[in-house]
Amino acid sequence: LRTVGEKLKDYPYGCTEQLISRAMPFAATAKNPRLRALLAQGYPTPEKAKEDADRTLQAALSAIRANFSYSGAALWPDGEAVDFVTCYAADFLLTLRENGLGVPADLAEDVFGVVESVASREARDMHDARVKAYACWLSLRNGTIMTQNLERLVDWLNENAPQWKKDVAAALVADCRAMLRMSKDEEFAMPDAIAKEGYDEDGFFSFGAAQAIYANVRSRGEWDRPGQAEIDELLNQAFSQYGTTTVLGLTARALAGIPAGDARPEGVSVSCLDYQEGFEGPGPEAVLQDGALVLASPMCTRFHVDAGPRGRERWFWHLATEGYDREPAKRRSNGMEVSRRYLNSKGDAVTRARSGDVLTVELTVRSSRQLDNVAVVDLLPGGLEPILDPSAMPEESESLVRFERREDRAVFFVRTAPDPETYTYKVRAVTAGTWNIPSVTAEAMYRPEMNAAFGGGTLEVTR
Repeated sequence: LRTVGEKLKDYPYGCTEQLISRAMPFAATAKNPRLRALLAQGYPTPEKAKEDADRTLQAALSAIRANFSYSGAALWPDGEAVDFVTCYAADFLLTLRENGLGVPADLAEDVFGVVESVASREARDMHDARVKAYACWLSLRNGTIMTQNLERLVDWLNENAPQWKKDVAAALVADCRAMLRMSKDEEFAMPDAIAKEGYDEDGFFSFGAAQAIYANVRSRGEWDRPGQAEIDELLNQAFSQYGTTTVLGLTARALAGIPAGDARPEGVSVSCLDYQEGFEGPGPEAVLQDGALVLASPMCTRFHVDAGPRGRERWFWHLATEGYDREPAKRRSNGMEVSRRYLNSKGDAVTRARSGDVLTVELTVRSSRQLDNVAVVDLLPGGLEPILDPSAMPEESESLVRFERREDRAVFFVRTAPDPETYTYKVRAVTAGTWNIPSVTAEAMYRPEMNAAFGGGTLEVTR
């Protein structure tokens, strides 16, 4: 749970879904002192941990309010509402309430009004049917009777998706029927596991998200709690290269609802072998923290993990680093390409500029397939600064969803396709010197294995 929280805390972007996911561990552990203490590890004081938790929770609530309209929650201001994100917002509000935290009454009324509307519409496909089942489940947890909507959904599933009884929709339907005190029918039994097939891995409701929702459903009511195999699959999905913020947020909520086991990493050691120049070992020893062996070793460059002979048990490891790369990331292209040029006032590509010159930064990105949520992050060399004038903003286009200009970088949220798209913004050369050029990176936020980087070289700024 602590590792999930750390990954979410360090995630650099901030759409509605991501802010909810970042806050979900704090919401899910609010009435469990042991788990809250676990999340507080790594903060200098308990007070600082509480301040960060309160700030993170408030940021999620503010994002839901700011990006909510009569049709539901959008990822960004003035964006198109997304049914899953609306349901996820409702799930977060319920998690706050069920763990003893306050929820703004007007916001809850608005959100659940749309969730009930989502549940009342007929499903278009299996992905939409899962969202409808999720909406019914959330509405029932909120106290709204959903018998007719549930029956309509089951009729659609029986007619259009004969394999649905091994789907997360079956788990949601089974728990809905249990909350409605409907007769226990073999036809609507809780599935022993859910199948991996048929999920849209480009979107929010991936198999990893479904697995986390399934684990949470199983940890409620009178159902058999998830076994070790289900927990292992849950962790596999969260910590794999396919793990998104949605999966991490839902996983945190699921883990908070599963009783802690007594497993201890017996026969396992973690140590640092090499340190950066100027630092000498041995450093601190690894310590046991809530069933995990943790080594905090500043300036360590090479670690060693010894787990001994492997039996049937499974081990998970997580490495977190802080700071900046000493060298630009190597150029890479995993289903996506990105490139960058600095252009002078004549439109020529340059590697030299005079102090005071205005340069146009040109970014070009493409992907092997259509992707809706791609983050392009361009770090500025030390000798450049962003121009705050509105004329320096990128031109609007159908593929540009949002642009954020920060002190040391520009962040574009875009839609990509096989045909390349080019985006520009302006910067000013301010400090003389020869500056290393950082990498520009592109990553599909909900398919993170698709990514690209481009960088290297130097930019000279003269007086």
